[in-house]
Amino acid sequence: MSLQGTLDTLSLPELCELLAGTKKTGALHVRAEAGSGVLWFADGRVCAGEAGGQTGPPPPGVGGDVLDRLNDVCFELFRYTEGSFEFEADRRPSWPAERAVEVSGLLAETDRRMTEWREIIAVIPSIEARPRLVPEPPAGGPITLDAAQWRVVTGIDGRRRVSALIRVLDGGEFTVCKVLRSLVQAGLVEIEAADQPPAPTAAETPAPASAGDGRPASKSGRSQAAPTETAVVDAEPPDVADDPDPLADGLDRGAVVALLANARSK
Repeated sequence: MSLQGTLDTLSLPELCELLAGTKKTGALHVRAEAGSGVLWFADGRVCAGEAGGQTGPPPPGVGGDVLDRLNDVCFELFRYTEGSFEFEADRRPSWPAERAVEVSGLLAETDRRMTEWREIIAVIPSIEARPRLVPEPPAGGPITLDAAQWRVVTGIDGRRRVSALIRVLDGGEFTVCKVLRSLVQAGLVEIEAADQPPAPTAAETPAPASAGDGRPASKSGRSQAAPTETAVVDAEPPDVADDPDPLADGLDRGAVVALLANARSK
């Protein structure tokens, strides 16, 4: 079956229902100005998908469920209203895809996400905005984070935009933004406007004047005695995009430790 066309004549939901009804096997490629992706069908059911930064097989463990990946991919692709599509019959993904999902379930979940998305963007208006941990955790009891929230928290460094956070976490736009919204509503994270410069990190704070021997100078100009303890601050890289392991090296450790300390003291 050779099928190609534009999204203004046949929408992706309609196209997926057509492929499901005819029980086709192959790859549905979608290309638009906003991005591109592919859905693989097996006998009319969807068995794999790629879109945005989510490529290759779902990683094992966190976010590794096939259904989660397919819901994220469909949410990304079904928002494209302009672009083109092409279906290649009998094409399969390059990795084993043993589980397949009914198209009707994916369409229903995508519709539900579209509705919830309007509530999410009211809190996170742009993926180019910057999330940052609040300086002081909210009072009123212990702080409890689930696994998804903790993973997002450890990726926030005050400089990384939401779009970069999505790439770092290898997650879908909807999933990551939904977790961010819950953290904002809990009073643990605040969102800076996309055009607002990032807050300075500890590494960018000017160091006190030195007396020449490495010790800070007093007002009189004479060096002070060396402190008995030294606090080590991890410097953040100037460009997150060049960081080979941004999730490991880009943690806002001070804020995370403060949150944990506050939770343990309750």
